[in-house]
Amino acid sequence: MDVARLNLSHGEHAVHEANYRSVREASDDVGRAVGVLVDLQGPKIRTGRFADGPIVLAAGDHFTITTRDVPGDQQVVGTTYPGLAGDVRAGDTILVDDGKITLAVHDVDETDVRCVVVYGGPLSDNKGINLPGAAVSAPALSDKDEDDLRWALGLRADYIALSFVRSSADITRVHEIMDEVGVRLPVIAKIEKPQAVEALEEIIDAFDGIMVARGDLGVELPLEQVPLVQKRAVELCRQKAKPVIVATQVLESMIDNSRPTRAEASDAANAVLDGADALMLSGETAVGKFPIEVVKTMSKIIETTEEQGLSRMRDLMAPPTSQGGRHRRRSSRDGGGPGGEVPHRLHPARRVGATPGTGALGSAHVGLLPGAGHPLAALARVGHADLPHPSGHAHRPVRADGRRAAARPRLGRGGRPGRHRGRLAARGAGLDQCAAGAPHRRRPQQDDGGLPGRRGRRARRERRRTPRRDGLSREGPPAVGMLAAHSGRGGGMADTEHSKCFARKGVRVQVPPSAPVRDQPTEDQP
Repeated sequence: MDVARLNLSHGEHAVHEANYRSVREASDDVGRAVGVLVDLQGPKIRTGRFADGPIVLAAGDHFTITTRDVPGDQQVVGTTYPGLAGDVRAGDTILVDDGKITLAVHDVDETDVRCVVVYGGPLSDNKGINLPGAAVSAPALSDKDEDDLRWALGLRADYIALSFVRSSADITRVHEIMDEVGVRLPVIAKIEKPQAVEALEEIIDAFDGIMVARGDLGVELPLEQVPLVQKRAVELCRQKAKPVIVATQVLESMIDNSRPTRAEASDAANAVLDGADALMLSGETAVGKFPIEVVKTMSKIIETTEEQGLSRMRDLMAPPTSQGGRHRRRSSRDGGGPGGEVPHRLHPARRVGATPGTGALGSAHVGLLPGAGHPLAALARVGHADLPHPSGHAHRPVRADGRRAAARPRLGRGGRPGRHRGRLAARGAGLDQCAAGAPHRRRPQQDDGGLPGRRGRRARRERRRTPRRDGLSREGPPAVGMLAAHSGRGGGMADTEHSKCFARKGVRVQVPPSAPVRDQPTEDQP
């Protein structure tokens, strides 16, 4: 496991602080970098509490959701959203508990939304309410969210996740609060509303990464559209060198069973093959019966897929929107000098706790950028693709056994690799730039001992399918990216009750905050 999620939709700060300390202590004990993601509740609408425990609704029952503070029973329940009655109309549909219960709105007044049960089922405290097709007027950050964000910044968490993002402007208030406190952390946008799908590209540009939260997304959108949205989100993030997380119901059956279904295993593997940077577990680890087994299972699926399947990953539909050669920073205060240019330096991934990949995964490298704002500006890639070097020489990748592979032809000063070769992502103070990777450029024809004299598309396809003895694929997989953690404390994250786990094998790379953090590097810090 690499990341632990603290879900602020549940529990008090004292409980989460205890869980946070447990994660940090366990991380130190086992010597594994595990980070912490704090997930803000956002404008999530939930039911209130029932006075006598869970109830069961049947089709045809009349049921009321009210903004009044009343104990719930078989006929009525309160809600956490005071604007509910103003956002729905007669004829609208309300979905409860991730769509397990469907209500048809019959009548609305100032405080009460009276409904008829279409599809019933058991209903308990604090279940989610979705309003598909309705324009929810709640702000992106509630007063509770602002308090929780300040608490998380003081806690020294590694990531912030913003729920129910609807536009790129939703990050503005988050950054304002971070600037007030004096700490900038990476912000992950959770894609779970139709409005977010429509503004997906702008959201990816504005945020440090995204999470495809398929639970609420599958309730707000028709189910058949969710896989297409997921693939489009992953594709866009690959083009823009932003991390993307696939979440919700990945191994759902393991809440009650010690083994996943075949369909779940395929779902996880296909997310890796699409190019996702992380998979996240939800109820499987938060309330499931087999939390250890589910993390081990997820890890095995990801590791096997990366070792044996990444060479089959399809090319990007378009070139990455990144620049090769040198990383252009926004200001000289980031350590780049008057012109803001900082040459990248490559080091083995093990320098930051990551492990070089094996088999078709090729080599993994991390570039360190000097800068006053962040001790570690991480650049990550997977695959043997040539990286442009300030000297103009093509980079010689490190094989799984630690030896350098044969030198490749020089690309010339400022040389750039092909479409998806060497996708590098630089995150730094005030930086939303990406590095390495450029418009498509035909690679020089060469015989490297695999299929002498063969040319053309068919020969290139065969070379890609032919593994080399040194463990690197002949053409190499596209780069598959990075994950973020606050510099100086290690990468990854861990989880506890009401939280979710990341399982990511092969490469675990830190991505620093996008603005100066409170902790400054020491002289002996890499």
